[in-house]
Amino acid sequence: LGNLLFSNELARRLPKTITSNAVNPGAVQSDIWRDVPRPIYKVLKLILITPERAAKLITKMALSAEWKGKSGEFKSAHGPLPFSSSGRNADLSHRLYQESCNLVNVTPL
Repeated sequence: LGNLLFSNELARRLPKTITSNAVNPGAVQSDIWRDVPRPIYKVLKLILITPERAAKLITKMALSAEWKGKSGEFKSAHGPLPFSSSGRNADLSHRLYQESCNLVNVTPL
């Protein structure tokens, strides 16, 4: 939710020539699962996607002509995902952005 809110606020603040989109790579088959008990991992593995699949979406969003000029979008490597209506809350995204800038001592855009 924080990623989506922050990305949306950046999309509103950045010049139109710079885009900001949120991406959820999904449940990726990686070392993050190394401490999960083996029987649970065998079940999880059924829904895990390859790192290449996740990277393909991220690369497409960053470099393809299809994404040129798109900003404030949310995509997942697993396909369409529902997300909380809070993810489009402009007041909440503004507050998160302001607080993030304060915490790291950066002047807001």
